[in-house]
Amino acid sequence: MSPQTTVFIVDDHPEFRAVAAAMVDATEGFLFVGYSDSASGALDALLSVETLPDLVLMDINLGDGTGVEVTRRLIEQRPSIRVVFVSTLERDELPDAVGTVGATAYLPKRTLSPHALEEVTTKTYDWRL
Repeated sequence: MSPQTTVFIVDDHPEFRAVAAAMVDATEGFLFVGYSDSASGALDALLSVETLPDLVLMDINLGDGTGVEVTRRLIEQRPSIRVVFVSTLERDELPDAVGTVGATAYLPKRTLSPHALEEVTTKTYDWRL
């Protein structure tokens, strides 16, 4: 069996988390390994583990902060982490800082799919930041 890409989801909407987690687990080669529903919870969870997930799907707007700030802090402390922003915002509505914190890509939530997951992990996705 080939190694699976582990995925952690940071999103404050339970419905999106549930759908995204089910889609990740249903996609060959991917494994959902956990989630956080807040900025502070994501930092606590991701900075305390010995083995980072391969990919973090990070919402931009969280109830207690922003995914942009979480990503900046994560990448400062764990530079190998790969973060893909997900949001209901369109590309032209994204905060300017989105492109400066080291995220791998941006996916509108409506486009999240097995194909999009595969593309962002193979670095061929067109919505690269």
